[in-house]
Amino acid sequence: MCRLDTWENVVILKYENIIPKEKLMTKVVKFAVSFPEEDFKKLEALRQQERLTRSKAILQAFELWEESRAMEKLIRKYEDGYKKIPETIPESIAWEKASLTAFTKEEW
Repeated sequence: MCRLDTWENVVILKYENIIPKEKLMTKVVKFAVSFPEEDFKKLEALRQQERLTRSKAILQAFELWEESRAMEKLIRKYEDGYKKIPETIPESIAWEKASLTAFTKEEW
């Protein structure tokens, strides 16, 4: 998105939603992507609704995918830890009582 600011006889163009500031110094690569037509139409509608460039929309999707993969790795690591050292029955009962006490005070 481009915004126009003026100051006396000076015109300043400010570009937003193209590339995040922290990534401006990195090398930018252009590439072509093939999409099924229906998916492309959905992408276009969504990015226009959000006022994003195609580049920004694809970059956000990639960043979300990266975060999701990192979270999956952490979850697997967490699950592996519980498989190696599972909770005992007394520990499970204690956690259940503590949870019930905490959640009964909350308004749902």
